[in-house]
Amino acid sequence: CRLLGTGRLLGDLMDRIPEFIPRLADDTQLSQVRDLEPATARLIGLLDSREDPDAKVGTIRRFIRRRKLRIAARDVLGEADTETTLRSLSDTADAAVIGALHALTDGRPDAFGVVAMGKWGGREMSYGSDIDLIYVYDDDQDRERAFELATGLGRLLSEPSRHGEGLHLDSALRPEGKSGPLARSLDSYRRYYHEWAQPWEFLALVKARPAAGDPGLLHGFAEVLEPVLWKAKLPEPLVWEIRRIKARMESERIGPGEDPDYHLKLGPGGLTDVEFVAQLLQLRHGGRAPDLRVTSTLEALDRLAEAEILGEHDHRALRDAYEFCTRVRLRLHLQKGRASDSLPTDPKDVARLAASLGFDRTGELREQYRRLTRRARRSFERLFYESGGR
Repeated sequence: CRLLGTGRLLGDLMDRIPEFIPRLADDTQLSQVRDLEPATARLIGLLDSREDPDAKVGTIRRFIRRRKLRIAARDVLGEADTETTLRSLSDTADAAVIGALHALTDGRPDAFGVVAMGKWGGREMSYGSDIDLIYVYDDDQDRERAFELATGLGRLLSEPSRHGEGLHLDSALRPEGKSGPLARSLDSYRRYYHEWAQPWEFLALVKARPAAGDPGLLHGFAEVLEPVLWKAKLPEPLVWEIRRIKARMESERIGPGEDPDYHLKLGPGGLTDVEFVAQLLQLRHGGRAPDLRVTSTLEALDRLAEAEILGEHDHRALRDAYEFCTRVRLRLHLQKGRASDSLPTDPKDVARLAASLGFDRTGELREQYRRLTRRARRSFERLFYESGGR
């Protein structure tokens, strides 16, 4: 009852996976989640046992749904913290993309690679996150095959199917966005990022993580990024442009009718504040401190504190706000069955959300939000706008 009463997403998943219903009485069995390596091996074994291409689509989509159901059950039952939930959802995407590429290439993804970006790259995916990614191939002779593989991944993972939803692939973070080629060669990325990269792309590339494909090629892509991102001194014009990007987001991106004071993502002291200050500090100091070159926001905050770039107070303020806003956002998605970035305004919805998160009083949820985000906003303003990261 606790699981089904949490909200729409778990009910929808149960409808698609009726064989899980008998397991509802056993919380331990329902919430078991494999780590990335055994999960990937399991999926590849299942794919290899199926000859029909449509059956492979069904195998991957069922794998995603079952993983998501187990992760959500573990989340609701309090058997995993927020960071573990984000990582497990991201591992699901890793395994699905690796498995799909395995199916397309018969296990030989030579000269082709998938680079995770955004929330996926940071291993911070929510229940409904898009899969931000870019595709890379070795040289021009591999171009046609690379486009076929990129299209094939979309077919296996994203296109409408009788087997239900999969993962939504989004390659808009590639050079030149949707007007640019779907995949590029290693040399093309090297030229673009050295000569034409935009300030927002530096922020995006902090999250870039090799995810699937040819290991040697993906290592080469990381080598392309290293001199672009990790400079001994970050140019001040770039710092000012990053600040302008953030200021523009604050004034333009919160939609009409949404309360910026209770916006989990874009509100003061919310997720975007924490991500921007972490990435700016990484860019400022990562050239001299390789340990800071990580893609996870929470891990970056911890590394910055270990390097004494973040003081104890700022580290705790930023981390607490990020974890709290993320936890609330995850639970809202389970309740509504879709992504939601603002605390609800309807009293019944607020009461339901507060109870689900363990608050005795509805008002405690908003009080906790205000307390944590105000602390985080003070740290953000000092580190991001005033000192620029010491």
